[in-house]
Amino acid sequence: MKIRFWGTRGSIATPSNNGLSTMKYGGNTPCVQVVANDGTIFIIDMGTGMKVLGDELMGLSPEGDKKKDSPFSKGEGEVNVFLSHFHWDHIQGMPFFKPLYIKGNRINLYAGEGCEKNMKHQMRKPFFPVEIDDTMSTKNYYEFNNGKTIKIGSVEITVRKLDHTDDVYGFRFQDGDSVLTYASDVEHNLKNKDNLLELAKGADVLIYDCQFTYMEYDPEIHGMEGMGKRQWGHSIIQEGIKISAEAGVKKLVSFHHSPESRDSKIDNIIEFAGKYKKDIKNDLEIMAAYEGLEIKL
Repeated sequence: MKIRFWGTRGSIATPSNNGLSTMKYGGNTPCVQVVANDGTIFIIDMGTGMKVLGDELMGLSPEGDKKKDSPFSKGEGEVNVFLSHFHWDHIQGMPFFKPLYIKGNRINLYAGEGCEKNMKHQMRKPFFPVEIDDTMSTKNYYEFNNGKTIKIGSVEITVRKLDHTDDVYGFRFQDGDSVLTYASDVEHNLKNKDNLLELAKGADVLIYDCQFTYMEYDPEIHGMEGMGKRQWGHSIIQEGIKISAEAGVKKLVSFHHSPESRDSKIDNIIEFAGKYKKDIKNDLEIMAAYEGLEIKL
């Protein structure tokens, strides 16, 4: 499997402005591409990074110029989209995904309850000028639920419900002996922890929601004032390390970076994680997701 990150930011797309540097880790909202050993293409979540991915699949340069022909530019492409949930930051890229508009392309959409209804709802007036049924690709909608296992090409995808403010699902992609676990928008130590551990067991890579620092998540425990972020549906790097240790994960990739986190702040979180893991799982590899990061399993 080959994994590539096209969007790593949570909540809202975050360009570098007003002194907030996001150039190192990127400002697009969640979108991760997985290419299986047999060439099957998967997309996990449809944040604003999906626009850039779509251009790449179409054989376009960053300026929009044609670089080469591709299956998607010729209407011969097929992609399998797995959507963790329907919050805005995870669906914003779909209307700008150019392969969607090309006749012959096949877009297979997998999501929880309301998959077809919700996808059609976001692409309709007054929210968007083009309805999804007016795009020329073939769209197929598939609903999943907790416990579902789906086989596509050489990959087996396990779906488990996680803890968030609305229904959210995590995924385990297994291709031969290689395992990728995706757990974005998850709050730790709640009722579905066993589901998370099942998804992450022995994973080569765990992509995990690390939006907040511990002080942001629970300022009271540090003697600080402030609202705190408990029950907002997100987690912290310490809990990602604990889950990785319990599940036997090899590499932890922090993800869904806060829109308020400068590059330097994310650097500091990873530096802290390197020290924290020594008492938990010292052989765990930890890194922060950034746009353009590729991991091969």
